[in-house]
Amino acid sequence: MTELRIELLRELLARLADGTIQIPEFQREPVVTDDWVISLIASVSLHYPIGAVMLLRAGSRDARFDARPVTGAQPGSEPEWFLVDGQRRLTVLYDVLTAGRGGRFHLDIDKALDPMTDRDEAIGVGDGSPTGFPLTLTFGSPDDRRRWLDAAGVSRLERDVLAAFDEYAVPVIRLGSDTTRWTVRVHGGPHGRRLSDRFSRRARPGGRRVVPSPPDSDL
Repeated sequence: MTELRIELLRELLARLADGTIQIPEFQREPVVTDDWVISLIASVSLHYPIGAVMLLRAGSRDARFDARPVTGAQPGSEPEWFLVDGQRRLTVLYDVLTAGRGGRFHLDIDKALDPMTDRDEAIGVGDGSPTGFPLTLTFGSPDDRRRWLDAAGVSRLERDVLAAFDEYAVPVIRLGSDTTRWTVRVHGGPHGRRLSDRFSRRARPGGRRVVPSPPDSDL
């Protein structure tokens, strides 16, 4: 069964953090540039759409494979869902807004609150800014975020900018456990790791090798 749901970004990232959502073995490690990350963060902060993500319910007898949590997530958790499309976007958002990579990205308060300044220009990258808002606090500790905003005296930042992150929603396509390995292979991507013969035999004993398809997906 396939269903489309609208889910808050912060809830999706929380499920990455606790290991409920994990990365399936056929996904390659994402490669991104700082400019690409800045553009993605700017889009979310302005409520611009960043596309849907696709999840596959764990436990399908036709698609059994190993998975790994995102870096920094709780180890040892059993996944309930596999992230089969949208890996690059969600893992980058997780890194920047909740985990380690966020230490390199910050928000220039004056530029972020200036309607005449492009949002991309308000996002800085480097060792941090003494006055810039550390983006890792966006979905990090609520207490740390509140202390930082109170100390800086910038309540407008939360109302005019950070609220967009809090309210941001993502279309999520959920594939049920009845999904076959054919569907999973299509969304492996043309440049991702091919599913091995071992995987094909595990997924469906005696089944034919899956012929790669060339979808256009960032995964």
